[in-house]
Amino acid sequence: MGCAASSDSGNQYTSLGQHGQQNVRIEPHIRSQQQTHSQQNSQPEQQPTLNKVPTQIEYKSAPVPIVAAKPKSGDKKGPVGVKSSNAKSVVDFNNTDDMMLPGLPDFTGVEYVPTDIGTYELFLDFRTLSADFPTQEPPHPDGDLYTDYEFTVDVAFPNRSDLEWKRPMEVAEEPVLFSDGATRFDIGQGEVGTCWFMAMVANLADKPRLLRRVIPGDAYKIGSDDYDGIFHCRFWRFGVWNDTYIDDFLPIVYETNIAGAHSATDPNEMWVALLEKAFAKLYGSYEEITEGLTADSYMNLTGGVAERIDFTEKKISPKRLFQRLYNAFQCPTTMVGCNVPDKNNGKRGLVGGHAYSMNGAFIVGEAKLLRLRNPWGNGEWNGPWSDRSPKWNSAPSDCVPHPSKDDGEFYMDINDFLRYFDDCTICNLTPDFDRDGFPDMLNYVTCIYGNWRDGKNGGFEQRTKNPCYCVTLGDKAMDDEGKVALVVQIVQRTLDSRNDFTEVRCDVFKVLSKNDHCVSLELLGDKSNIYMGNVQNTYRFLVEPGSYVAIPSTLEAGYEKEFLIRFFTAAPVSSPHEVDNITIMTGKGRNGDEPAENSRYKCTKCSVGAFKSGLNSGGTIACDDFANNPQYLLTFNNEQIFRVEVMQPEKDDGFALGIKLFEAPGDIFPVDYDWLNDNYGNAMRDSEGGDGPFQFGTSVDTCYTVYSGTYILLIHCDSEADENDFSVAIYSECPIEMESAHV
Repeated sequence: MGCAASSDSGNQYTSLGQHGQQNVRIEPHIRSQQQTHSQQNSQPEQQPTLNKVPTQIEYKSAPVPIVAAKPKSGDKKGPVGVKSSNAKSVVDFNNTDDMMLPGLPDFTGVEYVPTDIGTYELFLDFRTLSADFPTQEPPHPDGDLYTDYEFTVDVAFPNRSDLEWKRPMEVAEEPVLFSDGATRFDIGQGEVGTCWFMAMVANLADKPRLLRRVIPGDAYKIGSDDYDGIFHCRFWRFGVWNDTYIDDFLPIVYETNIAGAHSATDPNEMWVALLEKAFAKLYGSYEEITEGLTADSYMNLTGGVAERIDFTEKKISPKRLFQRLYNAFQCPTTMVGCNVPDKNNGKRGLVGGHAYSMNGAFIVGEAKLLRLRNPWGNGEWNGPWSDRSPKWNSAPSDCVPHPSKDDGEFYMDINDFLRYFDDCTICNLTPDFDRDGFPDMLNYVTCIYGNWRDGKNGGFEQRTKNPCYCVTLGDKAMDDEGKVALVVQIVQRTLDSRNDFTEVRCDVFKVLSKNDHCVSLELLGDKSNIYMGNVQNTYRFLVEPGSYVAIPSTLEAGYEKEFLIRFFTAAPVSSPHEVDNITIMTGKGRNGDEPAENSRYKCTKCSVGAFKSGLNSGGTIACDDFANNPQYLLTFNNEQIFRVEVMQPEKDDGFALGIKLFEAPGDIFPVDYDWLNDNYGNAMRDSEGGDGPFQFGTSVDTCYTVYSGTYILLIHCDSEADENDFSVAIYSECPIEMESAHV
């Protein structure tokens, strides 16, 4: 798998069902962008015990306080070139007193609207056809406890006949929503393969404000006079917080055991089981949620963004990965999921094809440890630094307390983590662009809704024949090199099923120049950007202030589907609009075929023109009007290498483009035919050793080495009858001057 400009899409599929306490059932129901990746794991239900507990929402603290040595300040490094804030977030994520009720997008607004998590959102709708946002009104049972006759046990589990619906009071002595608050230790995965979801729920449980967004304070009224059998929660889906209401019937096996997820700390506690059931209803059944990405579950639970680090695709050193994770946990809303591949099933107590949550990174003496948790609520790593490892005997006394309980949580050295896990997904409410763990203040979220439709669904082959959206970035939070951070996320709409998605990507272009009828664009990011079959993909860019165009596309042409593009920026964007009824030209950009991070070209000049029949003279010097072709006078003040690229719009009857460069004859510009005829053989040699390219396509480019002085750049088409718009871009190491003629 690959992606453009550090793609942050998640890729963590899992499943493996374990039924009862003895029998193990392997279920091959994993999806992946390219192939089956792993399997999801489930765990048998435990027998209930009796315990009187309160019903109000509180939040449990971790049973053991954690104290760890911090890395030396010199070890804390992030990428150069991004300006971030070291100030802590102004939002107290332990406080749930000032929560705002999420609502539907307001497409009539013209200003950014603040949220209760410190972000500002602007919604724009450019869809020509769209499905309504699903809204569910709260049920109103007439005196009786609410029963949802549309989501029965047969619908929830279409392929099982051994289950029955029972309400909590039928299987627990004193059922409550929360028992002594909420904590990650509550999470106990059941027979359903939802480890990818429950791993993130475990992380969410330790973040009161974020959990309250999902489960409101009046979500479940059991134990009170107002009890009506209704559980209410919310999930983020396609830019909207969907209210979901269910009855409190739970799937029961063996008379009293909850077949799905359950509380691992108290059998009277119902929030885990009810939340999993609500998630199953959101997507149609429990079967629909038995596979997935931790990045997608995080998005469903928070509306945030994720970055996946694949250890198999790109080697990463233990030191660098630990620093990245340690930094990430400095942010109070960070959540991390990780995956054990199938090949490591059973090794050192780990479960293959299974998602784990991660909730801490610590220095213990010379060891760099990660704290992970199995969503089963038991079953732990038994290698070095596990609960009974002798490594703890020599650990400093002021380090983390020695773990000793089989609660699913364990410590693991970073080197072992890299050996036995194959990826991790780091999730944040807003992007931590420089990955230092502190807010980068990309708190302005511009949400643009669009759709691929007839005439705007050209796929990869006709990429500019897709919807195009332009935003302009200002210079707020600009770094010392004059760059600002931009993160772009594409989310495709899944209507009928959670698996209702296709292979998509979103390319971002810098606007080089434009006029009333055409615009020329430079592609940003890694040219290895590929189409990925995910619900959401995220891309990061460090760019100069200016205008940028995002072009979402599907791999195959002809799809009709809705999508959401979110721009995360440090300040409001200006003039967001759809680019329509205008000719678009794109090329390789300043980097050509080279990786973006190796760019030597810091400056850009661009000019737009047109080849017109009767005015231009084609590509042969034998034509007496050859001098009528477009000419540019380029003035260089330094010796340098520069790249020139000529672009033209996509056309069925396109033609070849040519480039020639000459040393200028003093102050004469433009040059005439006699001069060109006399000097044609003296055209400068490009980096390939030729006298300039002449190629068919939407763009042609080459590089030259020049000294201080002036030069004549001449471009031409194939014949005198050729007609099309064109754009000439000059990418240089140092600023240059550019004058045009005959364009």
